[in-house]
Amino acid sequence: MTEFLIGLAIGAAGTLVLITWLVINRSWRHARFAGARIPWPVILGMRLRGTPATLIVDAYVSLIKRGRTVAVGLVEAVYLAHHERRLDSGALVALVEHQLGKDAA
Repeated sequence: MTEFLIGLAIGAAGTLVLITWLVINRSWRHARFAGARIPWPVILGMRLRGTPATLIVDAYVSLIKRGRTVAVGLVEAVYLAHHERRLDSGALVALVEHQLGKDAA
């Protein structure tokens, strides 16, 4: 009976790790295939902090596609500064570009 419980615990832990990896890997693959490299620990950190990693990654990819050089941390910081507003990817990109314009001035 104890062998069964140990096997069940190991199986449950393995399933949890696999599901977590698949959720993180989706955002990581999206960024990677779009040409924006984001380390997976950064995406894991976003998920642990409760920020919407998919939204941040989408906005970051849009900025990279527009030729903007920006850190993913800045995109997340701008989101956190405006998280009380309902943001989509386009609105977040506009806010980040506005912040970059303020920083350049």
